Amino acid sequence: MAKTREATVEICIATLTDICTDTEARDADRIAAAKLLMDICQDKGESAGELKIILKDVPGEYLK
Repeated sequence: MAKTREATVEICIATLTDICTDTEARDADRIAAAKLLMDICQDKGESAGELKIILKDVPGEYLK
């Protein structure tokens, strides 16, 4: 069960990362994906790697 969950989380992270880096995607979709990535990755330990998300020129109301 734990392996299945970990595999699912890794697929989610990969998918959300693809959305974040897709310059053709809507800005709202990219921001939503970045916020989900931050939520998912905050539970991962430092040994799992580091995630750095830079939200540049994003209006404050989108970051709430």
